[in-house]
Amino acid sequence: ESCPLFHLDYRNDDGGPVYGKDSYLLFTAPAEGDYLVRLSDLREKGGKRFAYQLAIRPAHPDFRLFLDDGFMQQRDLRGAGARNPNIPRGGRVAATVSAHRIDGFMGEIEVEAERLPPGVTASRGIIRAEEFQTTLALAATENAADTRKTMRIVGRASINGEDRVRPASDPDGSLNLISISPAPVIRPLVEPEQLVMQAGTETTLRVSIECPEDFSQEVGIEVKNRPPGFFVWGRSTNAGLVIGEGERSRDLTLVADPEFPAMTFRIFVVTRFKSEETEKMRGIEMLQQSADYASTPVIVTILPRSPTTE
Repeated sequence: ESCPLFHLDYRNDDGGPVYGKDSYLLFTAPAEGDYLVRLSDLREKGGKRFAYQLAIRPAHPDFRLFLDDGFMQQRDLRGAGARNPNIPRGGRVAATVSAHRIDGFMGEIEVEAERLPPGVTASRGIIRAEEFQTTLALAATENAADTRKTMRIVGRASINGEDRVRPASDPDGSLNLISISPAPVIRPLVEPEQLVMQAGTETTLRVSIECPEDFSQEVGIEVKNRPPGFFVWGRSTNAGLVIGEGERSRDLTLVADPEFPAMTFRIFVVTRFKSEETEKMRGIEMLQQSADYASTPVIVTILPRSPTTE
């Protein structure tokens, strides 16, 4: 006797971040009725030693925040970065905050840093609807006192008419201490600090470094807080963008997709170079220890694409 045919409404292999290799499925039943859930091994194997646990529950839209891409489970063993930022006097560092969206919540999340020590300020960030990251810039004044203080980053969102506040966590259990470090070896400068462009066009951003005369290292460049559809020309990622040894500036070509929506947002340029002093400060010997410094924010305004005539 043959089995009846049925329509496969949804399927899932890996649930993604946080769930690891476990499957996760957000299912909205198209109609009342009986539904069949089928579990199978990827290699079509089975037996008494193959155990599965299935949980079925109503959806509870929510979100969780993580510092420094923590929810992606990228264990880089860094003692600094967004998790424990060393902020140079008179300089800035960038802090990445990531969102794990739960049970279909895709709305906007406002992010800000709290409990900052005297002399330290932080920009606010927004994880835009249907996006997963934002970048905050932490800055210290030139006379900021030595300090080690635990910072707190929180996210706020409205879900089904209810305000939700969630603090960022760190899966590695770090203390998330802010420390004040000496003045930066280099200072990234951006020009202009405001960009206005139309969707479907490109523009130029000049990145320069202010540094000692004898500084001759290669400096990596990363453009943070870019929305989908806004990118650096010639690269699908930021990999390979550098200011060469002995050079002091580089022009970046920024491009907005033709269908990019009209909006205003901030981007930050982060410069990075290998630093023996940073290794000593962090107390960890790694080949890729680096000093990271952020620029002032660049305000980008995208206007609707101009009508074209055929």
